[in-house]
Amino acid sequence: MCCVHRLKPQHKGATHLMIDKFQRIAISIRFLLLPSMLVGSICLVSMAIILISARSDGFERFLTPSLLGLVWAAITYSFIDTFRTIPEKAEKPQRLIGKIKHRISRGWYWFIAVVFLGTTVAALVFTGRLISVWLKAA
Repeated sequence: MCCVHRLKPQHKGATHLMIDKFQRIAISIRFLLLPSMLVGSICLVSMAIILISARSDGFERFLTPSLLGLVWAAITYSFIDTFRTIPEKAEKPQRLIGKIKHRISRGWYWFIAVVFLGTTVAALVFTGRLISVWLKAA
């Protein structure tokens, strides 16, 4: 019984520790918000030019780096924008409805954090495969 009480607060804190850590990271790299928008815009425009021109000038070799730049710029921007402000932990006692709203709000950010981790892993795999194909074609 005493072990259950000892583990309970650690588990509860560990659940929200991830989103608090993500918030600290997002705040510390928020200076990358504008550069990620700029890189994403440049990559999107270059992709559009390559696809629209459709001539065989050899510019299609720049399609893969443009796509990867766009993906990572979008991931960086969305991470910073999503996690720079999250609801604070409830410190004072609230009514039942207030507690439920607060837990749902923080739970939503936790869910987004898990989805974001999965998306990052998928982007890493995607990047590795695209770079290997791109290097073989070059």
